[in-house]
Amino acid sequence: CILCSRCVRFTQEISGTSELFVEARGYNSKIAALEDRPLDNLLAGNVADICPVGALLSTDYIHKNRIWNLDQQPSVCQDCSVGCNVDVFSRKNQIFRLTARENQDVNGYFMCDIGRYGFHRFEEIDRVVQPLMRNGETFDALDWDEAIQKTAKLIEQAKGKTARMGSPFHTNESNFLLGQMMAGILGSLPPIRGEEINYPSGFRISADRSPNLRGMTDICGEIAEDLPFELNARNICGLYILDDGVDRDLDNTWKDILARMDFVIVQSYAMTDLAKSAHIVLPGLAPFEREGTITNDQGRVQWLRPSLPIQGEAKPDWEILALVMKEMDPGKLPMQDISQVMKEMGEKFPDYKGLSFFRLGSTGISLNGRHEA
Repeated sequence: CILCSRCVRFTQEISGTSELFVEARGYNSKIAALEDRPLDNLLAGNVADICPVGALLSTDYIHKNRIWNLDQQPSVCQDCSVGCNVDVFSRKNQIFRLTARENQDVNGYFMCDIGRYGFHRFEEIDRVVQPLMRNGETFDALDWDEAIQKTAKLIEQAKGKTARMGSPFHTNESNFLLGQMMAGILGSLPPIRGEEINYPSGFRISADRSPNLRGMTDICGEIAEDLPFELNARNICGLYILDDGVDRDLDNTWKDILARMDFVIVQSYAMTDLAKSAHIVLPGLAPFEREGTITNDQGRVQWLRPSLPIQGEAKPDWEILALVMKEMDPGKLPMQDISQVMKEMGEKFPDYKGLSFFRLGSTGISLNGRHEA
């Protein structure tokens, strides 16, 4: 430690929690924490980032790998609707740490510990890596062609009685294609909420714990406000769902709704409660494998970049939706890549017109017309 006092100033000026102070004077000076106030605020991980000599280290990362051995990928945090810019450090299909990446229009220089350490919850999950179809209480594996055919057949046999459920955890491109797939009801599960936290420095942790609620609302079109009522009123017999993932817990109301359906089709990366209730499970990508755009709660569209390779036979969620749409309408030209989806999305929704990964760059574009790419 060189007693630069950056960490002390951080807890005083940025987090406003003042756990750290310079103890004693002169040669005996050292950084200390108050006995009754441990350094455990939700911005505490930043003090390791700003320490210029490595005197403060993260216990989550220490002794795990050398930084020069890791692959670094810029991306966006997916743990709330602020959309903090981050760098993801990984090696051999494993994420080792996340650090804040500067973006003065979003998060400044910092990130919260919810996003910093949130990647651990994806490490020990029951991944879905191939298409599955229910067979009694178990699932049988399908190849992709058969899975897409069976999915399209179920939707067509329902004769307009299939509802779609978007997800604020998925990209704009996936939600857009779900909205274009067919006519009828479109909704989503109730928002996942937490505590809204505002710091003296202006840094904010949103109560909305999904990364793309604004984008889903913009892109999907008209979303039913009372989805359970609409499902009952219109005698809906089937659901096509983009799964929120491991962050979603189903309540009894939704468990009853799913049990009443003739069929449930779920795109998911894990065997969640929602996937377990499905008749067909189509394997999509986990959060750190996805590429696309997400829109934060201030209307800033950002480039979500993949940090890990695709597992097994899983496919990008937008590609799965494009395959189902092609099967339902063979005369329709297939989507070749995500850029084509972005172009079509811009034609349908003018606020998103002209978007490309090149224009979004590392800092994104604001929908209010001001952009820095």
